[in-house]
Amino acid sequence: MVRRTILIVTANGEDRRSLVNLLNDDYSILETDVNASVISIVEANISTVNAVILDINFNIQYGLSLLVTLKKSKNTSKIPVIFIAGIADEMTELDVLDAGASDYLRKPYNSIVLKKRLYNVIKLSENTSIATHCKKKHLDYVYTEKVFCEKVDKLLKENPITDYALVYSDVENFGLIRDLFGENAGNNILMYLTRVFKHFMGIDEVCGYLGTGHFVLFLRYNKKNLDENLESTVKVINDFPINMTIRLVFGVYKIEDRSITVQAMYSRAILAADAVKGKYGHHVAYYDEKIWKRQLHDQEIINCMEDAIKEKQFKVYFQPKYELDSEKIAGAEALVRWQHPEKGFMNPAEFIPLFEKNGFITELDKFVWDTVCGYIERWIKN
Repeated sequence: MVRRTILIVTANGEDRRSLVNLLNDDYSILETDVNASVISIVEANISTVNAVILDINFNIQYGLSLLVTLKKSKNTSKIPVIFIAGIADEMTELDVLDAGASDYLRKPYNSIVLKKRLYNVIKLSENTSIATHCKKKHLDYVYTEKVFCEKVDKLLKENPITDYALVYSDVENFGLIRDLFGENAGNNILMYLTRVFKHFMGIDEVCGYLGTGHFVLFLRYNKKNLDENLESTVKVINDFPINMTIRLVFGVYKIEDRSITVQAMYSRAILAADAVKGKYGHHVAYYDEKIWKRQLHDQEIINCMEDAIKEKQFKVYFQPKYELDSEKIAGAEALVRWQHPEKGFMNPAEFIPLFEKNGFITELDKFVWDTVCGYIERWIKN
């Protein structure tokens, strides 16, 4: 892991030692007092300094002057600055932030808060740089679905004996992130993710964007390397400075059947990803025969579900509820079961989750409601 460098500028030697002791375990430290040429020090270390801490105690005007100079210089303007002062005045805080400070802390500050805010401003600065770079490059290595499929098809034909895999990537809570933090935050996450993908992609490997936080990657297949890269991506994406866990899942289809379309190939990767959605601690799933059989089974159920309603293959059973005090029946719970003409008596776990997913559960609920009402009507009449 890269060790980031912090420049600490203080008016007081004791304050400087306190900050060095606090941050030394996590960062490389450059330090100086207010009498040195701070701009010269920053410019001499421009490639390594990741943030500046200005702890100027009560000398607000000196700190503001130094901050303005840093922000005016083309070389130093992008370096985040945390301003620490011993003045608890909102107007001073606004002046400092307006001058370009990334954050403002009043003394006495909480050391844990300082470390967290320092980490956040550095990560935000790094990711803003990545996003800017991606925009300048127009994401020239990320293709639309159509172009992606054409390039993959061409590469498969040119490399008939090379093992490849299609990897589907889904930011599972992407919609919620955009709703809570805005469109720009969502876009920055996607651009950050593309940079991570690009880091482990080779020349004859391709990245496509399917929309709404969904990517698909065409990669040479090496399971060990692939597992390591995908697990690293899950960890790295959550370094993005946002107050929410980014839930990233992957589905992998090792290309075995080259006779099917590229869309059919990554559809299999999507099915694999669906197998780990919502499962804590699981981020990667491989398409296999089990998933394929499940897909066939689900499709068979979907194909006959409407006929099952019409032919009254669904049966309603009543599970009695007893009142403990009187030991008498107080009511009943209506349960639905499917008596399939070929598959026999089907467990509700086989069809209820599928109906909930595709919306047919509404029709089944209506059938159960009508059936129960019919029973109640007959009981009343009798």
